[in-house]
Amino acid sequence: MRTRWLVLVGLGGCADPLPSPSTVDVLRILALSTATPEVRPGEALAVRAVWHDPLGGRGLRWRWRLCDPGAVDDPRACARASGSVELGSGETDRVELPAAELSLRGTETERTLVVYAIACPSLDAVIDPREGRLVCPEGVGSEAFRRVTVRATGALNRPPPIAAWTRGSSTPGGPTPSVGPRVRVTGLARATLTPDAPRTARRRPSTGAPSR
Repeated sequence: MRTRWLVLVGLGGCADPLPSPSTVDVLRILALSTATPEVRPGEALAVRAVWHDPLGGRGLRWRWRLCDPGAVDDPRACARASGSVELGSGETDRVELPAAELSLRGTETERTLVVYAIACPSLDAVIDPREGRLVCPEGVGSEAFRRVTVRATGALNRPPPIAAWTRGSSTPGGPTPSVGPRVRVTGLARATLTPDAPRTARRRPSTGAPSR
């Protein structure tokens, strides 16, 4: 009888729905966005964080770094390896990559760098000596990275310029997606390209977190 009771309790616990992957209910950097993932040597490039904080109203402190992923495998460790460049810190969620840093060395024709960002409520991120990486002092925060390639020759991977975004429903005549307090979006986003690329791209967004 005791065994049956335990089985019933276990089955009852499985009835709880799992959280949706499209729900963001903690502070999270969703992406580090750039106009293009590849540049020529000496070109400057701006990086902007796309993020959401469901609590809102909290002052976030950011740290930005640029580094060479050849130093280590983990991008978080790369952000504090010797030779990494401190791009900025403070309340800004965007940063400019200096043209002088986006360069090639010696006979290189291509080089991939890592842009790293960490956001913490109220306090700056610090190096935890036990874990050997950047962490938020209060244990609450988010980090993200993206790769940027510097290429001297060949065609660059440039995304087509977007003239406008239109948010619509996934079915004709259906409801327009809404952004709720837990940031859940359904439906499709339509990107209209500029006249030199007269196509319309469609994608299903993972969240509807507002860009900031």
